[in-house]
Amino acid sequence: MTEEQKSKDIEVMDPKWFLDHTTRMHILRKRLNDIFDAEQHWAFAMTPACHGTVMQLANLHLERCGYPIGVIPVCCLANHPAFLLFPKEYLAYDEIEELIEIKLTWTQEQAEKMTFFAIDMQDPQALSDALNVWIKMDHLTS
Repeated sequence: MTEEQKSKDIEVMDPKWFLDHTTRMHILRKRLNDIFDAEQHWAFAMTPACHGTVMQLANLHLERCGYPIGVIPVCCLANHPAFLLFPKEYLAYDEIEELIEIKLTWTQEQAEKMTFFAIDMQDPQALSDALNVWIKMDHLTS
């Protein structure tokens, strides 16, 4: 058996190859909502324009946790944002302001109740609104 045949066999065995886009997005939303419900992670929603902050967050996560940061891409929205997930046990609330270089206007108690921090160079509120719709919109269940 050639290497090409082996790789095709592996592709056939991988169930993700058989899932359509809607199903894959349903699985991502479910995973993200499970993470939000567990309240064990700080979730940062960022666009590629925030690459400097993304790199700082990823490097800090690798340093503190010993493995790469969890990322959930949102391919269905303009600017292609992604959620970066940082365990709360490894990042104190007080460190977030310095890390993302944005003055936080919430208390720690308010931030603990938030689903995610939306960070965008142009309009973070528009990003937050679009992501809230994306999180709740599920074509498989609606």
